[in-house]
Amino acid sequence: ESWAAFSSAERSAAITRLCSKYMADWHGTQTGIALQQTAEDLVQEFGPRTEHRIILVTDFQEGSDFGSLLTGIWPDSVQVTLRIIRPLESGNASLHTMVDRRTAKLLVRVSNNADATTTHFTVRPLNRAGLSAGPDVPVNVVPGRQVTLPLTSLTLTEDAVSLSLVGDSHKFDNCVPLPVTSSRTWSIAHAGSTDVNDASRMRYYLQRALDGMARDADPDSSTEPQPEILDTVTSDGLTLPVPDDVKLAILTEAVPVKLLPSLKALLDRDGIVVAALTSELMAQSIQALLPEGMTITEASVSDYAMLGRIDFEQPLFAEFSDARFADFSSVRFWKHRAIGLAGPDSSDAEEAARWTVVAEFDSGMPAIVRIRREFAGEVYLLASGWHPDDSQWALSSRFAPMVTGFLNLAHPAELEYQQVLVGDSFNPATTVTSSDWIIELPDGSLQSCQAVDSRKSEVTQITVEQPGRYTIRSTSADDDTTVTLLAEIDPNESRTAPLPEGQLYALGLAAENTQSQDPVLAMKPPESRRPSADQLESQQKYWRWFLLAGLCCLFAEAVLAAIIHRRQLETA
Repeated sequence: ESWAAFSSAERSAAITRLCSKYMADWHGTQTGIALQQTAEDLVQEFGPRTEHRIILVTDFQEGSDFGSLLTGIWPDSVQVTLRIIRPLESGNASLHTMVDRRTAKLLVRVSNNADATTTHFTVRPLNRAGLSAGPDVPVNVVPGRQVTLPLTSLTLTEDAVSLSLVGDSHKFDNCVPLPVTSSRTWSIAHAGSTDVNDASRMRYYLQRALDGMARDADPDSSTEPQPEILDTVTSDGLTLPVPDDVKLAILTEAVPVKLLPSLKALLDRDGIVVAALTSELMAQSIQALLPEGMTITEASVSDYAMLGRIDFEQPLFAEFSDARFADFSSVRFWKHRAIGLAGPDSSDAEEAARWTVVAEFDSGMPAIVRIRREFAGEVYLLASGWHPDDSQWALSSRFAPMVTGFLNLAHPAELEYQQVLVGDSFNPATTVTSSDWIIELPDGSLQSCQAVDSRKSEVTQITVEQPGRYTIRSTSADDDTTVTLLAEIDPNESRTAPLPEGQLYALGLAAENTQSQDPVLAMKPPESRRPSADQLESQQKYWRWFLLAGLCCLFAEAVLAAIIHRRQLETA
């Protein structure tokens, strides 16, 4: 309608004015869908018998989606001319994040296109003001390759909110948001010896593992957890209950009866209890925390035992799944307890424990058992202690990561975040489980449920329009939930290298003669380049002519042979 309202002299100015106001969005490039929709609109508006031509000006990048052109029905009356433009500088490097499904840790991936000329880049943490929030990390990525780094390999300050890729001339995909964490202290309740200098007790090695974590942490960062041990049994024999804010308890000796109620309360609030069994007496002291039918006795070990099977799919050992770290043959066990597992009572299924054998000895006996109850926490039973009398576990390089694994299980990320792509939609009411919500957009603006129809807030879908951090908060009085969405552009958008010429022909594109200086390719209608089954059959009827020609040759050969044979008989 607007085009028809302008005169011929006004249309050029109208196009210029329209282009000056146009702003490209951050969504993925759906070139195939755009062409298909345009062709359908033309046919619907003017009819299928009117000839039309679509001129598509594009860089024809690898990340474009042309799938609909291969599956849709293209009208014969619509022709497409493809004008490919080239960037002033080829190549593109991109920065994206992803979550490792095994360890649930955030990974940083730097990719470099095959047509790139630059290989040296730098990953730089930034704060909200765009200033450096930690030391730069150099990354060397050859063209056509990618490099993945764990986020923990970067030293981030408390105010780090994003990562930026330095050294790439195309900056549209060089910045990604980061989850915001807060400083925290992890308290560990301990029941056992309180002497931190006695090398024959497990408390000694546990303390040194935690001290090693503190030494490895960045001293300038306040986001690193600060673990501390709270002894629930003092040197005078006084029993102290486990504090309500503690989510991890480690038991290394027999547990007093007075401590059991607070340990049960810890499990009720989804905490974790780790019991390193040192004797049958200790096993009897925690029998109230174990399921019925489980028996624990002293195992008979002739020389020493080793770990035979480890379930690396379990979160506790996920970090060791790499073949370089999966070897536990250096850990020997002089003594261990035999854990007998019996099937849970089906008549009391709701109260029955569910257990998983995380690791086994080479004899097949359970070495580590994970016990999980419905709507409660978890108990990890270690069949042996890590002190020298029982094993070499504490002297192994695998011990400290195991302690860290227990800490991570008990203290998951305090600020929940989800990764989304630009163009995805989400329901704020479902995300924060509240109909009263407010969203902070990446540009700092706010959008509340009152901004849309509040009566339909439960079904409102918000589309992610730009990359960055979306913070969703519930505003109801009885609920205080915060969820962060980390939005990035589609990784396919970073694949800016032009499609090869062979791919153009595979999509049905052929060269067109033109006076324009730009490279121009014309696309044949997909329907004509995708013949039907009947058309294919009609095109393949030439095989019948070959068969007929072969039969004629055989007939001619038989006639010729008969004539020759008759002449031979007459001469004889």
